[in-house]
Amino acid sequence: MAMPGLSLTLGLVAGNIYQRRSAEIREYMKSRSWFFWSPEDVADRVQALSKKNYENEPATITAKILTRQLH
Repeated sequence: MAMPGLSLTLGLVAGNIYQRRSAEIREYMKSRSWFFWSPEDVADRVQALSKKNYENEPATITAKILTRQLH
């Protein structure tokens, strides 16, 4: 039922990492060709999304609300 040529990549988006082991997890995931977003990566992406011009997109609106105090 999937589109022809579709490829999937496993990954992990983490909101919290035990004892700040992001570098170890990143290397582990990279060795298996999986993606990994650490809590810092998530924060950077939310902040970048919040700086976009106004769009009637739930993700953009949410990012702007979450970072309202930072601006």
